[in-house]
Amino acid sequence: MRQQMDFFRILRFTLTFLAKGLLATSGVVILACTFAEIFEGTISITELSILELLFIVTLCASAYRHCKNSTALGLKWHRILYLPLRNCGYLLLLALTALIFFIQQGNSLAELNAEMLANSIMEQLFSFGLILFCFYFATPRVHADQKLSVFGSERNMS
Repeated sequence: MRQQMDFFRILRFTLTFLAKGLLATSGVVILACTFAEIFEGTISITELSILELLFIVTLCASAYRHCKNSTALGLKWHRILYLPLRNCGYLLLLALTALIFFIQQGNSLAELNAEMLANSIMEQLFSFGLILFCFYFATPRVHADQKLSVFGSERNMS
């Protein structure tokens, strides 16, 4: 009986590790594809649109806020990296689900590509907004009775 419980505990740990790893990996894929789409083969800031520049600045500010709040609350580095990547991984799963639903409706991928090309600015704005949304909700909240300091979380005694 004890060996069977240990087997199920190990199996649960392994499956949890694989699921979290898959979510984080798909989050990295989403971010890599987004930056590949932004820079389009050249790494030059002069060729970026206002929307892309605004996205990069806002993403950097969101990442800074996330790191600041996470370190103030004492989260470890792997958790700080994992939280936004997990949310972006959920975003990829949502996109794949929408793609499967779109295909099951009888539409082809050529129709989807034509629709995306016709609305490329709106699609880019929507995808940037979703990624920023993922970073915003990955940030741990600092409660009103806590204040941020350089060395971590401090409780107000008043």
